[in-house]
Amino acid sequence: MTRDSGTTGALSGDTLLRVEGLKKYFPVRGGFWQRSVKWVRAVDSVTFNINRGEVLGLVGESGCGKTTLAQMIVGIYPPTSGRIELDGIDLGKSLQSRNLKTKRKVQIVFQDPFWSLNPRKMVRDIVGEPLVVHGVALGSTVVRKVGDLLEMVGIDRARLFSYPHEFSGGERQRVAIARALALNPSLLLLDEPTSSIDTLSQAEILNLLIEVRNRFSLSYVLISHDLSVVQYLSDRIAVMYLGKIVEIGDTRRVFRARLHPYTEALMAAVPMIHASGEVSDVKPLEGHVPSAINPPPGCRFEARCYKRQDVCAVEEPPLRAIEDPEHLVACHFTNV
Repeated sequence: MTRDSGTTGALSGDTLLRVEGLKKYFPVRGGFWQRSVKWVRAVDSVTFNINRGEVLGLVGESGCGKTTLAQMIVGIYPPTSGRIELDGIDLGKSLQSRNLKTKRKVQIVFQDPFWSLNPRKMVRDIVGEPLVVHGVALGSTVVRKVGDLLEMVGIDRARLFSYPHEFSGGERQRVAIARALALNPSLLLLDEPTSSIDTLSQAEILNLLIEVRNRFSLSYVLISHDLSVVQYLSDRIAVMYLGKIVEIGDTRRVFRARLHPYTEALMAAVPMIHASGEVSDVKPLEGHVPSAINPPPGCRFEARCYKRQDVCAVEEPPLRAIEDPEHLVACHFTNV
């Protein structure tokens, strides 16, 4: 899969989203009174920016905090601490603390459209509900706007009165995208948007996302286990491990340089098919992710890292620039 030449990077260069020191700790309750006795550190001191018109890919093993991070940005979970700003406005601690105008600016497309679309409602109501709730359109105007949104994502407006089960997986994801676009947001959070659909539909959805992004100058946070999808769509990539970002930078540079040993291990675990038809050796990452309840005191990847030394077990490496000021890595001994 090669990158579309129409994909541009940050369109204006100004910061749209700013995340600073974001944490989300979930309580583990125990005892007779069910008090919080431990904490799961799902997201632990994450900081990054996204420019207007930019796509940031989030990758990492299951349970590393990617989805929790996205859900905090959209307001599903309140952060334990830290700050989320959109266009310089503090989004607050929860969805309830945001006004309607702020809520419109951030929307999410969930992983499985079969479960994220109400099976009892027609597409007209599923896509039109945000328009009604936010007072954007009423009556016949809703039907017209929903029809326009469906056509924008490649679905005939004649299917306004169909139910989700009457659509294929790829079509349901298009409906979910239409719903997310209804309020003209600035930022879309895409949680594994192609993981539950067939390969042909995946390519169509990716091209649709590129087209929509370029048309409306949207920014995306793209969560995916599929590195080829991230490479195709993202301008920058952030690699997460056990609640922290361990490497972040330009997608092409990160894929080429792989400064963090975890980034190297992630990409080495993906089989590559060469022009000759040979498949490269896959090197699965050994060991297990440490507990998010009691993470190790030094580098969280230390126990699985082939480059570990004594300092790695006691001193947590800061996220810092090595050669490029825009390419940051949290490692004492980077792959340079």
